[in-house]
Amino acid sequence: MLKKTLISISILSLLIFFSSGPAAAAEKVRIGVVIELTGAGASLGDYWTKGVKYATKEINDAGGILGRPVEYKIFDTQSKPPISVSAVKKALAWKPYALSGPIYSSSTLANMFLSQEAKTPQNVGSENWRISTKGSKYIWRTSTQQGFEIPKLLSFIMAEKKPKAIAMLHVNNDYGIGAKETTQKILKETYNTKLVAAMACEQKQADYSAEFSTLRRKKADALFVYLLEEEAAIVYRQVRKMGLKLVLFAPNSGISEDTLRLGKESAEGVYGMSGFEYNAPEPNCVRVSKWFKKQYKEWPDNEFMKGYNSVYLVKTGIEQTGGFDKAKYSQKMHNIFITPKVQKNICGGNLYYDDVGDLHAWDYLVQVKWDGTHAKPKIVAALPPLKGPDSSKKTKWYEK
Repeated sequence: MLKKTLISISILSLLIFFSSGPAAAAEKVRIGVVIELTGAGASLGDYWTKGVKYATKEINDAGGILGRPVEYKIFDTQSKPPISVSAVKKALAWKPYALSGPIYSSSTLANMFLSQEAKTPQNVGSENWRISTKGSKYIWRTSTQQGFEIPKLLSFIMAEKKPKAIAMLHVNNDYGIGAKETTQKILKETYNTKLVAAMACEQKQADYSAEFSTLRRKKADALFVYLLEEEAAIVYRQVRKMGLKLVLFAPNSGISEDTLRLGKESAEGVYGMSGFEYNAPEPNCVRVSKWFKKQYKEWPDNEFMKGYNSVYLVKTGIEQTGGFDKAKYSQKMHNIFITPKVQKNICGGNLYYDDVGDLHAWDYLVQVKWDGTHAKPKIVAALPPLKGPDSSKKTKWYEK
């Protein structure tokens, strides 16, 4: 009898042992990274992916999320909205807890309904204001949207540079068109003025002679360069070559590391706005940037920190709910104030997420300086968010 009992116990032990393999695999927190791995946005997607990888390693080295390891799988959007839809479908078929990406606004607008239907959290790098109007309770941004960032930048330009005629070059996609609409609205409602010219430009455009002729004809004295990295650098070089006297200002794409490496000394003096900078006076931005510099021998773009944060947002939501219920996650991650005490490793300091998943955070006003070898973003000021607990705080000036 004793022998039969011992055999039964041994068999039961073996069954438990062999069944633990698949169970353990199922216990992983899966994150589907839907990102621009190839195509026009490949450089940005590369930064984002490196951020995801680093955050995953940090979290797993520290014991995972509520004891579960994080696992990611990459799905390439090829920087094309229709393919991003297919990529999200493939990612959701993998049964992830959350999605990370994409960056391009056109792609997010095309695929965000899928994460809503699947009730799967999706942390995106997109900034078009329309994303917030679609009613999804499963979209969160890793950067400030255009409707909050552009007013801050224009406030400085109008007050300090006092331009008489502002023109704009914008990329001809949802990112650029949304920026044009936002800029026109703010100039009209806040400053009772308008753009003297708003010109749509194509990706990979190499010459802006026609646009510059319009600038001269309209007597523009300030130019809002709302283009992607390569095109922004080309504009800076051609503005300097033609001797145009313009106040140049741009969003984060116009002051990114890729833009400055391409633009070099021609980027001198450009003003820009970014939520994450490697030299920002924020401990985690500095910490992860130093890691990136040591690892890759260059400073990171803000997309690296956005990808990094996309994973830590998942960690935050799960830990705040104390479990893996996605509906509770959605409820908890709206109207949440994430401070370093809540999530010590997240970049950007204090982050407030409102009821539509929009991020309200401190943004950094920078001016590009050329040191004879490199173009570098120098922090001019830290501007408080327009909404949330920190919105009543004053601008912190570092240089004026």
